[in-house]
Amino acid sequence: MPSSSSGPSRQSKRQRRVSSPNKSLSSALAVSLAISIVLGLLFAWTPQFWGISIVQIGVLLTAGAWLYFTTDIRLPLSASFLAIVAVWGWLQIAWIGTATPAFSRKPALGWAIAAIAFCLASNVLRRSSARDIFLAIIVWSAAILSILAIVQMYSSPTEVLWVFPAQPLTIGTFLYKNQFAAMIEMAVPISLYWMLLDSDKLGEGIFCFLALFAGVIASGSRAGASLVVLECVAALFLAYRGKKISLTTIAFLIPVGAAVLGITAYLVGNEFVWTHFQEAYRDSARKELAQSNLEMLKAAPWPGFGLGSWSTIYPKFATFDVGRFANAAHNDWMEWTIEGGFIFAGSLLAFLLAAVRPALTSMWGLGIIAVALHSWVDYPTREPVLCILWFCLTAAVLQNREKSQSEEKIPVVDN
Repeated sequence: MPSSSSGPSRQSKRQRRVSSPNKSLSSALAVSLAISIVLGLLFAWTPQFWGISIVQIGVLLTAGAWLYFTTDIRLPLSASFLAIVAVWGWLQIAWIGTATPAFSRKPALGWAIAAIAFCLASNVLRRSSARDIFLAIIVWSAAILSILAIVQMYSSPTEVLWVFPAQPLTIGTFLYKNQFAAMIEMAVPISLYWMLLDSDKLGEGIFCFLALFAGVIASGSRAGASLVVLECVAALFLAYRGKKISLTTIAFLIPVGAAVLGITAYLVGNEFVWTHFQEAYRDSARKELAQSNLEMLKAAPWPGFGLGSWSTIYPKFATFDVGRFANAAHNDWMEWTIEGGFIFAGSLLAFLLAAVRPALTSMWGLGIIAVALHSWVDYPTREPVLCILWFCLTAAVLQNREKSQSEEKIPVVDN
């Protein structure tokens, strides 16, 4: 009797773990992943661990659901480089050595969960329907957060969401303008894709793009504003090269678009970003930081000092005193190399380079490249939810290689 009662239970469990999940399951998991990221964006303002843990727990729960319901796990070859990134921090703590073991655990966990998010997105977003849902949630959420940031800036600049006390440099739900700009950079290409290549979503694309552009201008991020403009130029070029739009259309869009963007910038307050472009002392400080970074890199080029150790090690190599705590190298790539060594930074670079061509082909994935470039002059991915979103979009563009014809060949198994 016991064996007969346990048999159906084991059989039903095997039936739930299908070789290829159906469309509804993929879409549900894509929504779960997107909502986890949106919650992380919404609570990025808090330095407390619970704010970070919201998105990390959401990713882990969604990954657990995926593993429970399916046995079909596929990863691109570039995931091998990401595996090194995911375990490097723990190897430093346990074996290689780190200057600040207590500070290394948090970034080591962050990179590991970001890698899990990539693996999850690589599987969940294989279907175009799931990708479309995920991208739509991300771009609409970013647009709404951008509008809220502008309204908050003029109505209650000392509070986040009109409730929580804000630090002086807070913009929207982010403590730092360049992190807010990184969110915009990843969302803008999706809205441009809707505007230029998806006639059914033309109106949505225009609205979201204007909201996002207004937000990055209002934030005062020089790199963010410059990269968003470059994304617009790149999108037009890619659309023309792909024979999706003509030169006549481009000739019409450039002056009209420039006028609309100029008016938008004027309305949201272009003085802030223009003044920031003219600040020379910041550039001088960055040059001094760059010299110190080079000396730090020479001291431990291969193993690195340990993830999360830059701010602790920097005073030993500092050549000037700005009278404030130096919390970052203002160059993520340099900081990654100093903390993780050439192996860590090189693996991350190889991983991202594999996504460049797919990102250009998709157009909506241009934000991956923009954030990688932004990371050369600042630290936009220091916020864990942005790193997770960055990796999820990377997974999405890599899976975008599969055309709809091959996608239809995936057998559908009802749960």
